[in-house]
Amino acid sequence: MATDNKARVLDMLSRMSAPQYQSIEELAPHLRIAESRVRQFIPRSPLRRSEWLSELTGGDIWLKLEGLNPTGSFKVRGAIAALAARLERRAAESGGAGVKGQLQIVAASAGNHAQGVAYAAREMGCQAHIFLPAGTPLIKQIQTKRLGAQVVVGGDGLDAAFDAALEFVAQTPGAEFMHPFNDFDVIMGQSTCLTECFEQFESATARPAQAIDAFLCAIGGGGLAAGSGLAMKLFGGGQVIGIEQENFDSAKVSLESGNWSPTSGRGETSLADGIRVRLIGKQDFEFMRGTVNEVALMSDNDLVGAITGLCENENVIAEGAGAAGVAFMLHDPKRFKGKTAIACVCGGNIDTQVLSRVLSRGLGVTGRMMRVVLNLGDKPGQLARALGKLAETDANLLEVHHDRTYSKANVGTVEVELSLETKDFDHQKVLLAKLENAGFSPRIL
Repeated sequence: MATDNKARVLDMLSRMSAPQYQSIEELAPHLRIAESRVRQFIPRSPLRRSEWLSELTGGDIWLKLEGLNPTGSFKVRGAIAALAARLERRAAESGGAGVKGQLQIVAASAGNHAQGVAYAAREMGCQAHIFLPAGTPLIKQIQTKRLGAQVVVGGDGLDAAFDAALEFVAQTPGAEFMHPFNDFDVIMGQSTCLTECFEQFESATARPAQAIDAFLCAIGGGGLAAGSGLAMKLFGGGQVIGIEQENFDSAKVSLESGNWSPTSGRGETSLADGIRVRLIGKQDFEFMRGTVNEVALMSDNDLVGAITGLCENENVIAEGAGAAGVAFMLHDPKRFKGKTAIACVCGGNIDTQVLSRVLSRGLGVTGRMMRVVLNLGDKPGQLARALGKLAETDANLLEVHHDRTYSKANVGTVEVELSLETKDFDHQKVLLAKLENAGFSPRIL
């Protein structure tokens, strides 16, 4: 990268920093400006009370359905706010001359930020160049292209996509990079998710925003949590609880240690591709350390259970990151007894094949399906007797696998594997006890 181009990139990145301020209260006008920018281009996403979660927790639980935004996630908020800010700055620097067609906005993303930038660029008459890492879900690639962006897919992970995007900016006059989370204007845009909740909650309940005890959201790079923390500190009175996937715990490690830190381990794959981030943004960390009250870690199984629950009980499709807040509520429902809380379902862009696998696995995670091995005497009528015991418990038989040839059971005994549909874990306990008492020695797989 040539020296002059590198200097231009560094100057551009410096513009993503927050303005100088002495107290958080000085940032309130920036949040309000972001609200006005976002409101020009997208409608409010629904805030809906969840009867399912309210009954489960004993609280007053609401869902902010960001998956119903035009691009299927909250990310479009930050993209709109940041692109509008860039256009305003360019217009001011050029004395009001038209700059829309000249600005080429560049982004590197795992998918949702890409779609947000593509949408914002289309709506504001700019060009968008998006660099996606290999392995980005196909639905996110397709939707980004449909929004009119030039898409480049390649590289092993998000770091490679970032490098390619910055190299493009350095070599392309009129191009500007938009970071997915470590950008002040993006953070301001993400804050509008919670400020919008305040308005909707007050309208729906005639109660003040200060009655909201907690707002729960996923943390990847930290833009949504940082923006929500600022909004809660400035205009609310409750807590902000962030949720990370357990293998990507940069926010938890950073906030607990007081030092900006990467994940504690090497990180693994996760179905929550939207929050598979090894290091939160530096600006996000600085904002979160004074405004986010807690960070919890959830496993993929927790997220699977939440996705399944949202689908079955709320008719809501969520991606892994989108289900993080609900996963925490399902993990610790007593925490929200008597509380008013909002879980942000921050995205719904999940590949249909992944969703199919998640829902199948979710039935097992939530006690709706089980596989069990029985030891049967190798003589006529034993399988029928076992199935009769299952019928007494009202379990539904899905599959039977009966293997004499390769079974490791003793001669005279046959192992039979059954796939069953059950009501819940209590139902499974009843079923297993009945099979045990009948002498079938059931073993769960």
